[in-house]
Amino acid sequence: MPGATIIPIIISSDKTQLTIFGSKTTYPVYMTIGNLPKDASRRRTLANLFHACMSHTLAPLRKAGIDGIEVISGDGVARRGHPIFAMYIGDYPEQLLVTCCKNGTCPKCTIPREQVGDTTGFRHPSRDLEQILEALDEYDNSLSVLSRACRAAGIKPVVNPFWQDLPYIDIFRSITPDMLHQLYQGVIKHLLAWLKAAYSPEELDARCWRLPPNHQIRLFMKGITSLQRYPAHTADTLNLLQDALRRFHVNKDIFIQLGIRLHFRLLKLHALDHYVDSIKLFGTTDNYDTQYTERLHIDFAKDAYRATNHKDEFPQMTVWLERREKILRHEAYVHWRLQHLTAMRSSPSSSSDNSLSSAQQTLPPVTVASQPVSAADPEWTRIKITKWPSVRALSFDTAAERYAAEVEHASLSVRFHFRKVAAYHKLKFSLIDAQRLGIMDTTQDVAHARPSRHDKHGRQVPGRFDTVLINDGTDRHSGIQGYEVAQLQLVFKLSARACEDLFPDVLAPGYLAYVERFTPFTAPDAVHGMYKVKRRRNVDGARLASVVELVMSNLLVTYQQ
Repeated sequence: MPGATIIPIIISSDKTQLTIFGSKTTYPVYMTIGNLPKDASRRRTLANLFHACMSHTLAPLRKAGIDGIEVISGDGVARRGHPIFAMYIGDYPEQLLVTCCKNGTCPKCTIPREQVGDTTGFRHPSRDLEQILEALDEYDNSLSVLSRACRAAGIKPVVNPFWQDLPYIDIFRSITPDMLHQLYQGVIKHLLAWLKAAYSPEELDARCWRLPPNHQIRLFMKGITSLQRYPAHTADTLNLLQDALRRFHVNKDIFIQLGIRLHFRLLKLHALDHYVDSIKLFGTTDNYDTQYTERLHIDFAKDAYRATNHKDEFPQMTVWLERREKILRHEAYVHWRLQHLTAMRSSPSSSSDNSLSSAQQTLPPVTVASQPVSAADPEWTRIKITKWPSVRALSFDTAAERYAAEVEHASLSVRFHFRKVAAYHKLKFSLIDAQRLGIMDTTQDVAHARPSRHDKHGRQVPGRFDTVLINDGTDRHSGIQGYEVAQLQLVFKLSARACEDLFPDVLAPGYLAYVERFTPFTAPDAVHGMYKVKRRRNVDGARLASVVELVMSNLLVTYQQ
């Protein structure tokens, strides 16, 4: 209907243990909505019980999904929403339990077991929901007929799965990637083990040690680095994801040739084939990560259980969670009121406008539309340098000795009326929505130009001079055209007297940087796709350096001549 909206219902479940010692377990089911800003007979009995409980829990969705319900939005306007089951978040055993699939099979497609993990090129069809629903309807005839029909459809004979009567749902498409168990604790863990067997742990550790320190690189000096996820995806990033998976399948036989693996029939490896489709349907993987469920176990199950006397615990856990939720709601209300009172007291018109009634003053003003940001000259990079310099008066002699030893002779031959500058050992900058999608978090970064020193215990701390990009004036919003690599040796600022002496009739520069240049970018390497650069030197072999002005760029912090 016009004016209505879909409310995706997201379900997550995971069996967890409540006690450290003992066998107290619980089976929490968490439900949220997607509109907010990732012995066989006994198993069959448990599966039927699980689906019966879930059917009872989700029964209101059958009518509400079709007819809709009235929902109060954040702006106070009542709208009609249609809650539709959208995603189910769980690990592989939970996915099999929900979809009624058999162990060793894919809960999303019909790939044969012997072809799992072979290649990513051939796309197997998704499970036929219509055929499966027809098989489940055979329960009205007899259990034997139901069993044969379900076997032909490739599922277990479960009586009335909870999703059978829900509107507008394809349970097999609703299964989402399990980043925690499939990728981090699955494929990545396996891959690291294979690489250790091929190259030795010492070689992997040595390669990690070679990585230079950087604000956005988390270094584990024992040899393992962290993984980061894209906060937003485009068609290009999805193509890169598919290409990386394709190249892995092309080259994975090297592990078989080295005797490290016998086969790659790993369901966790096959699950990567469905990641791109899930991202297109449901967004980035942080929307449906099972790590959130693992965290909810602590907040809603384990902490609640520990607050009871461990006898008839479920009613006590329910009461404890209700009271905790009321406390949190009251805390949020108090915080909201304090913010409103602070805004009213700081408003210049609050003291003069005494004609408002107390009821009118209770409610905060509602912002109808935010001021649009001009796209003509967007500022994506903000640079911040401390107000006070790290070294208030750095002499040229000390700068030549500790910051740029190879060029001191050339620099000392130039005569100035001043012999000292203010030096800064680091600068911070923020990349604001670097992908220009409007949804990316601000990224913080730091560039250092700090000489070696001794800490308070007298221990030697090595110097750190980071590499940066300098802009030659022909840069673009993306790519490397117009940029060169340089090593940041010194960030400094001239005094007012020095500026008057050097720039008497022009606008004096702000912060300056002394950098050592590298060769320009050429074609990327044919094997690893990276660019090779080396230091630029003159005919005598000395390093080439420049003094450039520190400015802000549309994409990266750069240093423009």
